[in-house]
Amino acid sequence: MLRGNPGMEPKHYIFIAACFALLFAGTAAVRAKPVLRDWLFGIGVFITTDPGSYDVNLMGRMLYRAATRGIEISLLDVIAAILLLSTPARDRRGWPACFGPMLVYTIYAGLTIPFHEPQLFGYFEMSKLVRGLLIFTAAARYMRGPRELKVLLTALCVTMYYEGGIALRDRYIYGENRIHGTMGSWNMLAMYSNTVAPFMLTAAMADWPKRMRQACMVAYAVCGGCVVLTISRTGFAVFLLMSIFTTLACVTFKLTPRKLAIGALAVLVSSAALYKARDSLMSRYEGSSLKKEAEAERGRGLYFRLGALVLDDHPFGIGLNNWSYIVTNHYYELVDLPYRPYENTDVDFTGYTRNETSHMVAPPAHNLWILTAGETGYPGLLLFCVIWYRWFGMARQFIRKTVTHPVWRYGTGAFFALFGLVLSTMTEYGFRHAQVYFLAHILLGSLAGLQAYKLRTAARARKEARERRSSAGDVEAPRPRRPSVAPAPAR
Repeated sequence: MLRGNPGMEPKHYIFIAACFALLFAGTAAVRAKPVLRDWLFGIGVFITTDPGSYDVNLMGRMLYRAATRGIEISLLDVIAAILLLSTPARDRRGWPACFGPMLVYTIYAGLTIPFHEPQLFGYFEMSKLVRGLLIFTAAARYMRGPRELKVLLTALCVTMYYEGGIALRDRYIYGENRIHGTMGSWNMLAMYSNTVAPFMLTAAMADWPKRMRQACMVAYAVCGGCVVLTISRTGFAVFLLMSIFTTLACVTFKLTPRKLAIGALAVLVSSAALYKARDSLMSRYEGSSLKKEAEAERGRGLYFRLGALVLDDHPFGIGLNNWSYIVTNHYYELVDLPYRPYENTDVDFTGYTRNETSHMVAPPAHNLWILTAGETGYPGLLLFCVIWYRWFGMARQFIRKTVTHPVWRYGTGAFFALFGLVLSTMTEYGFRHAQVYFLAHILLGSLAGLQAYKLRTAARARKEARERRSSAGDVEAPRPRRPSVAPAPAR
């Protein structure tokens, strides 16, 4: 019997108690030895590869077709709380950039829950939204400048080396055709790798020490290799576009040995990976087409049709995280698809095989924007777009082709990582999965912290300039007031 409703077990209580103990002990230890903040932050970045291995799932409905299937408490949440509690009081002033729109969207999404049944799945997703705010704020409070940025990039390099090792093992030792690494899905691994790749590429072209640039360049190559091994059509196209645009945004037309070396390495690695996976990629592209994908009966175009039906009946949405439940029970029949209705929130599929269940129960829409509109309505989609607009605006301020400072290069990487995520979410809802969701919030929270660093640096530079002028006696004389009446001409 397939059921997905485990109750509270002794291990859950033990894990929760251990989290509280770790929270208090960790906060005290970090305040006594601040260098531990760097280690905790790096561990938090690494945990995003597989958050489910470091959490407990309360009230879980593991067979429900959604990205969030319970109220989760993770070691990553504990680390974020420790980073926040150990932040000096002087650094807690004000909200991080973009926090306001994110908070408004979270509140609105929470308000959709009481007005739609079932409410349980909405509380699942709401818990993840709140956790995202916590992680975003913790990353923004931690990131103070280039020193902390180096910690983040080092953690990303280690993370991708680990994923690359898992991918090579699965492909060439276990003989798997499409690689998913620790993500559980090949599309998830492709999206995760594409999110990290622009940061590695821009860091390789920044004013870091030579070893740091080399490590980031290797990590960028690993990201590309992981994308190729997933045999993801969208992932591969996004990686190529993102790499081209990121390079054009960072490289001037003046050739140098360093630029030539980076370009040659990128071409060599890409060519080798493409040659190795050419057969699998060609079979994937030949096996489908844009026309087939757009067909409402079979391809991803079906989600546009379902989304239109949902919004016609529910302009304010069907409730957070309720897509699978409502669409299966009320809309699959309207589009002449076989379905197995949910009888209740216990998600009992007794008597059905997993293959039958996967084809007769609606998965979330394979388009993040349709999924958001269907669950939260037109207002929710508008608020969600405002968040992304603010993220893009924050990153856009750092794009300077001639400025190779690591902080500015990181902002450029953030802009094109967001660009890649937008393209990827047109055919997948992977942004909602914990791996990409929490990674993106760490990276964007760090960007908000670096924006505050940029403002502090500019203010400090202006202050020092004024002090230098004052000490040198080079104080500007007040401008004479313009006479209200023109002076009489001299005789």
